[in-house]
Amino acid sequence: MKKYLFILASIFVYCDSLDAQYLKVPIGKKFKVITESTSTIEVTIMDQHQEVTNESFAYHDLELKVITKTGYTLDLIPRRMKMKMSMMGMEQKMDTDSMSNMQSPELAAMYDLLNKPITIVMDSNKLVSKTQIKQVPALANNSEDANRFFLFLDPANMVQGYQWADSSITTDLRTVNHYTVMSVTATELELNVTTDSYIHSASKMQEMEVKQTMKGYTTARRWYQRNNGLLSKEIATTDMTGNTETAETNSPMSLKIKSKIVVEQ
Repeated sequence: MKKYLFILASIFVYCDSLDAQYLKVPIGKKFKVITESTSTIEVTIMDQHQEVTNESFAYHDLELKVITKTGYTLDLIPRRMKMKMSMMGMEQKMDTDSMSNMQSPELAAMYDLLNKPITIVMDSNKLVSKTQIKQVPALANNSEDANRFFLFLDPANMVQGYQWADSSITTDLRTVNHYTVMSVTATELELNVTTDSYIHSASKMQEMEVKQTMKGYTTARRWYQRNNGLLSKEIATTDMTGNTETAETNSPMSLKIKSKIVVEQ
C-alpha cells in the first residue's frame, strides 16, 4: 500500500497562443526557474482512508534555443530537486544535493534527471517533440507545460478584458483553457487562466497495471514581462477527483495542489 500511495497525478497543460514574432527573449540567455508545490492526496484503499501530503521544490535552468515565426525550441535543465512527503504517520525527505540516502529508488530517479536537458519544440501552439524523461513520484514537473513560459499575444490585444480559449487532446489528457487579460501596465501583463481537465491513463507499477481516471479544474494567475513576453511568476491551484484502478482494487481519489513558479532574470 505504501508504494501504491506514491502515485501522483501530475499532468496539467495550459496552452498559451499566438505568434512567436512577438517573443523578444534573447537566444542563448539562461534563466532560473524555481517551482514550489504543495499537494494533498486523499484515497480510500480497501475501506481504509489515507492522506498523503507532499512539499516539493524543483530548480531548472531555462534557455531559449530557437525562435521561428510560429514557434520555438527551449531547453529545461534540472539542477536540483527536493521533496518532503508525509503518509501513514511516516515522513520521507529527499534532496538531490544530499547523497546520504541514495539507496532510495525515488531519490535515485530524481538524481538521474539532473543536468540533462529536456528539449521542447513547439510550433503553431502544438507540441512537436519533447525529450522523454522518467516519471518522478510526487514531484512537481514543470516541463509538462512548456507553453506557460512565453506569452505570444499581439500587442493590439494587450488590453484589460481581452479573452480567448483553446483546447488540447492527447492520449491521456483532454483540456479546455480559458484566458482573460486582467491588467496591463507599462512593464507587466497579468493573465488569468482556468483549465478544465480530464485524465484517463494507464501505467505499470511493479508489474501491476494501474488505470487512473480523474477530472477537475485548475485556476492560475500569470504575470508576464511586456518587453519580452517571458513569464515572471505563476500561482495556481488544482482540484481533481476520480479513481485509481488495479486488478484488485478500485480506489476513490482526490487531489489538491497549490503551486508557485518564479522565473529569475
